[in-house]
Amino acid sequence: MGMKRMALIAAFMVFALSGAVFAGGNQEGASAAAGGTTNLRVWGWAFTEGPGPATKELIAKFQEKNPNIKVEINSIPWNQAHDQIIVMLQAHSVPDLIGVNRNWLTEFVTSDYLADLTPFVAKVPGLKDKFFPAVRGDLDGKTWIIPWYGGNSALIYDVDAFKKAGLEPPKTLDEFVQDAKKLSDPSQNKFGTIWNLSSANPTGGNVTNIGPILTSFGGQYLRDKKAAFNDAAGVKTLEWMMDLEKRGLAAPGSISVDARAMREKLAGGTVAMTFDGAWGTPFYNNYPNVHIGIAEMPKGTNIGTVINVANWGIAKEAKQKDAAWALLSYFVQDDNLINYYRSANVMPLVPKMAQMPEFQTKYGGFLSTLSDTDNFFQTGSVPQESELYRLVIQAYQEAFLGKKSPKQALDDAAAAYNKILEQFYASK
Repeated sequence: MGMKRMALIAAFMVFALSGAVFAGGNQEGASAAAGGTTNLRVWGWAFTEGPGPATKELIAKFQEKNPNIKVEINSIPWNQAHDQIIVMLQAHSVPDLIGVNRNWLTEFVTSDYLADLTPFVAKVPGLKDKFFPAVRGDLDGKTWIIPWYGGNSALIYDVDAFKKAGLEPPKTLDEFVQDAKKLSDPSQNKFGTIWNLSSANPTGGNVTNIGPILTSFGGQYLRDKKAAFNDAAGVKTLEWMMDLEKRGLAAPGSISVDARAMREKLAGGTVAMTFDGAWGTPFYNNYPNVHIGIAEMPKGTNIGTVINVANWGIAKEAKQKDAAWALLSYFVQDDNLINYYRSANVMPLVPKMAQMPEFQTKYGGFLSTLSDTDNFFQTGSVPQESELYRLVIQAYQEAFLGKKSPKQALDDAAAAYNKILEQFYASK
């Protein structure tokens, strides 16, 4: 663990241990207030991102129907959510309902942070099979988290820029390069594409850019319980991305660009296309005059994608599991879900809703990518995935800066990750 992250966690630990005032006095005091009111603590980033207002509105409606439950929200910025939630869980200052990104699933389950939701799910007819199989929060035959919003990666592009250039969205990665060349004019600060490889948000760089390209070139992050992102497909992915920046077809400074900055460049007209996830589409609501299109992921050796979802889970040490489930089961009622998908402007994760024309029009490129390939990386399926993403981003940065060759950078990252895997599987 890096010194910077250790300092962050240590500083937050002080907050966590002294933060009982925020939580309701102390751990036991959070259970119930005077007059029989239950205090339900909810932690997550779904209040700060684009869907935030819709999430808060849904909670307000829940409280109207359940006046005996007082929901206390702790809104955490996305790039701090993983570490802050872990610190609170380790400090036993435990929220009840917590946002759990899909790529934390194996880590949280093996660390014994989450309550098994299988018995709760079994009591709600149709809930077990409600969502697309690829987004369900199951591991080792049990349900640990319930999907909220997210989806998969595909091509995002500036419709007006493509029309002006007389282009259609690329069908292959070779066409992607050809189009990037036609859409780039560095002298005018115009670029065909952009990468986000900032260490500030390593998850973002992997699930929006690296992962979709890697899987489309036929690669995977792991294979047979060992790192595979350094094989021929992995090296090709890194070299391909480096080449586009060197040629001026991708905006410069990739290693300092995070997912938000990537989206700002696209919405601002600096770049014409990139790869992004369905979870990023609410951002563009802030730019109503920008015509953003969504197309299927361009094919390399095949069509690949990354599936990543924001979910809700109940902490294993939660004091108010029943109240937490009452809120969570309210979230996923059909009427509430479809209204949420509409008002939050996010992709539906329920098959019968995804077939509706309004959602096909908005998210067709994501949905067709999801239906046209079984070559995807489902986040949350490997141990310590957040650390994996940090190692991969570090390797990409070293290669982009010329400190190591692409092959050496990836080999070193793979060696470090294999040590983590060996320790994990040895403990099982």
